[in-house]
Amino acid sequence: VSLEEIQFKDAAFVPEGLSLSPETILYFVKRLRLLYGKPFVVEHSYYIKSLVPYLNHEIVEQSIFHYLKEVVKLKFGFADKIIRTEKLTQEVATLLELKKDDPTLVIIDEAYLSNGALFNYSKLYYHYENSEFFMHATMK
Repeated sequence: VSLEEIQFKDAAFVPEGLSLSPETILYFVKRLRLLYGKPFVVEHSYYIKSLVPYLNHEIVEQSIFHYLKEVVKLKFGFADKIIRTEKLTQEVATLLELKKDDPTLVIIDEAYLSNGALFNYSKLYYHYENSEFFMHATMK
């Protein structure tokens, strides 16, 4: 949907405890993903430009993480994910072809490098009718 450079102070949301200079440059990526031709998820992602030096429209139309691993050679470490429900804003509802205030499952995703540096944080809004998730847990 869009790609732009913004300052940290202009980000719509910030992970708890993240402190960057207000002038830190971020890439803001807004994407709509489809599953079998139907709206599946709207993604709002921020990438810290000092760690992700280059993104363009061609890259963000594909797998950004594949590009970062294979081309930029970032060493991924771990991701923290917070899962909750919210009501849709008009903007996200329109992209998902739903109504404002319809329910959505939200995953807030914070991705870290192997050295513990946060390089990406995202908020993903899932279509409540077109989404299904499977989790596997090993019990020992």
